[in-house]
Amino acid sequence: VAAASGSSSSTAKDAEAFAVGSVIEGIHAEGPIIEDTGGLPESDRTMPLADFKALCKQMPSLRIMTIAPAAEARCDYARLRHLADLGVRASLGHDKQASERAVVGALRVLSEAAEAKAGGTADHTPHLTHVFNVMAFHHRQPGLVNFALCRNLPRHPHYDGIRGIGAPTAEIIGDLIHVHPISVGALLSARSPSEDVALISDCIAAYDPGRRLRYNGRQVMVRAEGGCYLIDPLGRPTTTLAGSTVTLADQLRTLIDVFNIDVVAACRMLATTPARIAHVGDRVGSIAVGRKANLLVVTAALRRSRAAWCTARGPTTSRTARTACCAPPCPRRCETCLGESEAASIPWKRARYFMVLPFSDAIRANMWSAPLKFHDGYLKK
Repeated sequence: VAAASGSSSSTAKDAEAFAVGSVIEGIHAEGPIIEDTGGLPESDRTMPLADFKALCKQMPSLRIMTIAPAAEARCDYARLRHLADLGVRASLGHDKQASERAVVGALRVLSEAAEAKAGGTADHTPHLTHVFNVMAFHHRQPGLVNFALCRNLPRHPHYDGIRGIGAPTAEIIGDLIHVHPISVGALLSARSPSEDVALISDCIAAYDPGRRLRYNGRQVMVRAEGGCYLIDPLGRPTTTLAGSTVTLADQLRTLIDVFNIDVVAACRMLATTPARIAHVGDRVGSIAVGRKANLLVVTAALRRSRAAWCTARGPTTSRTARTACCAPPCPRRCETCLGESEAASIPWKRARYFMVLPFSDAIRANMWSAPLKFHDGYLKK
């Protein structure tokens, strides 16, 4: 985190490692102002405003923070107002007790912040943290899930005064273990998948059944059916999920194969929408001039190529790159090598940011309007 935020304590060696490897573009802090911990450790939900401001000041890379509406309602949403002042995305979640009044109060605070900065570039649209997990739904007493299923808020007196912000965007864990496929399908049917929904992995470990590891100060175990579960004091796995074992590449296939989402919308859910929500969409998350050239190559069968990834530093060449996983002739006979020799000079490395770019003749026209050119890690005209 120190290296990602540009801390002076980072060594030159650390900086070089980050330059050619993964980089944290921003932090989503789940807490500390949460009502129900779920798989998270206990936190100080009553943190005074002064301490909260000091905490935020120590996190210059903070982009999103999960905050519980019920906890905020008890302090007149003071900490939520501070997040809005900082330009940090407020994500409502980890709150099974959130009432309609508490949620609407939070939306009104964010609406006021949006109106106060009218004409500016700040986006105060609220977000919802891993929908269906650690939140409630009821058909007469709305909880956070009810708001997640609304594409637009109803024209009803309850929601008067909420202007300048849209309905909350929603994220959902797509491993089909945290949330049943029917529930995932319900959210995708209710909202606009390509604009309103971010699919996340919540991944904390590789799939290695039986493996035990320490996470957030507690022991968890990877189970055969997938998912990481908390372990009780006697060493037995509980039913409380702490994270998943899937990657976003896995979930690309899930969206297309299981939910019949078209590949462009799937890529938006995995890259473009999350980047916009995290306020980093001007740098990553889409294939556009001026964006970082962080691309994941997959085959026509939506399997990750052995090509590894394009480094964010990128090549200094201005030669055109289309579709190849390594310099021809391909020594591994990779199925993504489609015989386009223009990419021979591109140094394929591990990417600094997860960006999905499917390679397939059938979808190429949907992804690009012209061949891509790279220079110093960024896309050029």
